[in-house]
Amino acid sequence: MKIKFDFTRRVVSKRAPEPCRREDFYRLLNEPRTEEVCQFIRKMKEGSVLPYNEIKNHFVEPKEVTDREQWWNAETTSEHDRICAMKRALPAFAFLATFDGKTRNAENAHSSGLAFFDLDHINAPAEVWKQVSQKAIDAGCCLAHVTPSTEGLRMVFERPQGLSVPDAIAWFSQQIDMPKYDTGVTDLSRLSFAVPQSYLLYINEQALFEPKDFEEPQFEEAEAEELPTTTAMATKEQIDGYPTHYNGFSYADIIRELLEDQGYTLVGGKPVMGDRHNALKFVAPKLRHICDFDARFMQAVLPDWGLPKDEVRSLCQSAVKFDKGHSTFPRCLSNVLTRLETQKQRQESLDIFDDEEDDMLPMPAKMPKSVQRIIKVFPTAFRPAALISILPSLATLATRARAIYYDDMVQPLTAFACIVSPQAGGKTFIKRLNDLLLAPIQMYDELEEAKLRKYEEELAKAKNTKKQPEDPHPCLRLIPEKTSNTSLSFLLDNAKGQHLMLITPEIDSLAKNNKAVWSDMDDILRKAYDGDKIGQYYMSKESHKSRAQAHINVTMTGTHYAMRRYFANIEGGLVSRVSFAQLPDTYAKNVQKIAKYTDRDLEAINATIELLMREGESEEYAKECGAEFKPTLKTILNENGRPERVTDEDKVPNVVYNLPRLKKAMSEWQDDRVAECQKEYNLALDTFRRRAAVIAFRAGVLFYIMEGHKMTNEIIALAKWIADYVLDQQMRLFGGDLNLAFERNEKQAQVSDAHIGRSKKRIFDLLPERFTFDELIKVCQQRGESSKATTLRSHISRWKKFGLVSSDGTNVWVKTSAATAKTAESATVVA
Repeated sequence: MKIKFDFTRRVVSKRAPEPCRREDFYRLLNEPRTEEVCQFIRKMKEGSVLPYNEIKNHFVEPKEVTDREQWWNAETTSEHDRICAMKRALPAFAFLATFDGKTRNAENAHSSGLAFFDLDHINAPAEVWKQVSQKAIDAGCCLAHVTPSTEGLRMVFERPQGLSVPDAIAWFSQQIDMPKYDTGVTDLSRLSFAVPQSYLLYINEQALFEPKDFEEPQFEEAEAEELPTTTAMATKEQIDGYPTHYNGFSYADIIRELLEDQGYTLVGGKPVMGDRHNALKFVAPKLRHICDFDARFMQAVLPDWGLPKDEVRSLCQSAVKFDKGHSTFPRCLSNVLTRLETQKQRQESLDIFDDEEDDMLPMPAKMPKSVQRIIKVFPTAFRPAALISILPSLATLATRARAIYYDDMVQPLTAFACIVSPQAGGKTFIKRLNDLLLAPIQMYDELEEAKLRKYEEELAKAKNTKKQPEDPHPCLRLIPEKTSNTSLSFLLDNAKGQHLMLITPEIDSLAKNNKAVWSDMDDILRKAYDGDKIGQYYMSKESHKSRAQAHINVTMTGTHYAMRRYFANIEGGLVSRVSFAQLPDTYAKNVQKIAKYTDRDLEAINATIELLMREGESEEYAKECGAEFKPTLKTILNENGRPERVTDEDKVPNVVYNLPRLKKAMSEWQDDRVAECQKEYNLALDTFRRRAAVIAFRAGVLFYIMEGHKMTNEIIALAKWIADYVLDQQMRLFGGDLNLAFERNEKQAQVSDAHIGRSKKRIFDLLPERFTFDELIKVCQQRGESSKATTLRSHISRWKKFGLVSSDGTNVWVKTSAATAKTAESATVVA
C-alpha cells in the first residue's frame, strides 16, 4: 500500500519518520498528549501562569537547559520560549513527502505533491477560514486547521504539476487573495504540528490521503541573495564558486546534524525563531575547519535563516580570525562526519536490494507439492517466514541425511531460523506449525522422559545400597532455552549423532540464558552448524566428560530490538549462518487468519514426516533412495582430498546424497553473486552470499527427500529463491554494520602497519618506478602483508594524496619526482 506522506511522533526525535495512514492521522489528533499540550498553550495565551508540576511532562526544553524547573519559572524565559517548548512535545506530519524509513531531509524526500500555506498572527483563524474557504477549496485545499498557537491558520493543498513548493505557495496566495503569508515553508522535510481534531476546520480525506504521481520540478539556479536554504544547498553543486559538499556530504546535512546534536529544535531543517543567531554562532567555529578557514566560503554555505547578511558575515569573520594552526578539529564535527558516513554505507548496502514495487521477494509460482501443502494455509505475505521457520524442523526429522556440496565437502542439514516482527506481530504461528511437524519426536521425548523419571525414582530408593539402577541414557531431542552446558553435553551424548531441536518463541529468553546458562552459545551454534564436536573436560571426577557431535537445529522469534541485542557480535560468524525472515507490517490491521489443514492435507503431511524420519533407517532403504549408506557421522579426507567416513558402530548411521543438478544450480547462483560482488565491491555481500548458498543447498536436499527422492525444476527454483531471500534479509539487517566492521578492522590493520620497525623494508620502496596492481599484490605477499583489495587501494589512495604516485587512468601507477626526493621513512604513509 502506497503512503502519501509521513509522520513523526515528536519533532525533536532523531528517528526516521513513519508512513502516515488515515488511521495514524486521526490517532495522533486524538491522542491525549496532543489535546493536553494544546490545552496548556491555550491557557498560556489567555494569560494563565502554569505551575511547573502541572506541565512538567508536556514540554521539551532546549538541550542546554540543565534545570527544567528553574528554566520554566525564570523571568527571562519568555512566553514564546515556553510555547515553543510545548510544541516540541507534539507529534508532527511531514505533509510534503515520504522518506522510506530514512533520515528526514530533502535528499531522502519523495514528494507527496502537497504543500501547506500558513497565515500567522491572526486573531480569529476560524473567521479568516470562512472568508477564504471557497477559494481555497477551489484551489485544491484538502485540509485546514487552527495551529497550536491558536493564532495561525494552516491550509494543506495539492500542488499544481510543475510548481516547486515556494512557487506553489505563491500561486495559492494569489488564488485566495492573501499576499502576506509565512515564506519559510520551502523544504520538503518541513513538518506540521499535530493539533486536536476539534481544531480542524475542513478536510477532504480522498485528496489528503490518496497517493498521486507528482514529478518534482528541477531546481533552478537562484540568486546569491536568496541563498542558502536546505533544499538549495543539497541540490546545487556550487554556490558562488564554492562547493556545497564536503567529502560527499552536503554542508546542509552537516549543519543540521550539528544542530540536532546540540539540542536545537529544527522545523523544516531550520532552527525556530529565537535560536537562529545562537545556532549560527555555534556552527560557524566548527564549520571553519571544513571551509578552508575562509569567511567567504563559510558565508556561501551557511544558511542565514532570514537573518541579515551583515550579521552572518560578521559571525563568519569572527569564526576564522583565530590562528588555524592552534585549532584542533572539533570532536562533535568528527562525530557527525562519521555518522553520515555510516548512514551512507548502510544505505548503499540496502540499495543493492532495493525493490521499489514490493519489499518482499515474490516466491516461485510453482513449488514442490510437499512444501506447498505445508505453507498454503498461511496468508501470502506470511509464507516466506513460514517456509524459513520450518527448515530447522525438517532438518531435525531428516537428521541422518547428508549431502555432498559442490566443493566436495559433506554437508549436514543443520539449519537456524530467526523470525523477526514487532510485538503482537503474529509470530506465534511459528510454534504451532513446528509443533505439527515435530509431533512424532515430541511423542518419543515423552516416552524417554518417563524412563528418566522412573530411573530417578529408583536411584533415590537405592541411594545407600550397593546395587544401583542402570542409567537408561534417555534421548531427549526437544530442548528448552534453560539448558546448561553439562546437560547439553549429556543430551548430545545420548542422541548418538541425532539432531537436537530448540524452539524459542522469544529470542530475549535465549539472550538472557546465553549469559546465565549457555555462556558460549555463539560458539556452540557455530560448531553445530558445521557438524563439529563440542565437549568439556574438568579435573573433578564427578563432572561429566564428553566430546560429542554438536548437531543442533534452532528456530527463534523476536522483535527487531531483541534480535539486534542477541546478534550484537556481527563479526562472530553466527549471523551469516542464520536464515532471517521479517513478517509484514501489521500495524492498524486486523489479525490475518490462518486456514485449517484438511484431513487429506494432514495425511499427506504426516506421510512427508515419516519419509524424512526414515532416512538412514536401513541400508536397504538407503539403496532404494539412491543414497550411500554409512554407519558413522565422522568425516575425514583421503589423499585425494575427497570425503570418507570412518566406521563408528556406536553412532546412528547416516546416508549421503550426491545431487549433481542441485550442486550445479547453487554453483551457478554463486557465480552470479561473485560477479555482483566484483561490481559493487561489497565485503558483506561477499560474506553472506557464501552462507546463503549453503543454506539453500541444504534446503534443496530436504525438498528432494520430501518429494520422494526426486529432483525437479520446482526444487531448483525454490532453492535459488531461498538463497536470494536469505541473502536479501541478511544484507538488510546486518549488511551495513558488517561493512563498517570490515572497514574499521582494515583501518586498525593500517595503523599497525604504520608502526612496523624502521629496519623492515617498506612496500613502497620495493615497487618499481612503474607498477601495476598485480605487482603490488606480489610485493605485499612477499613481505607477508595483507593483499586484500581494500588494503591495496588504501595504500594507493594515500600515496596519491601525498603526491607520491600518479596514474594515467589505466591500472599502471608511476612514482613521481616527489617520491624519489623523500626518504623511505617519509615515503610511505600507511605501509
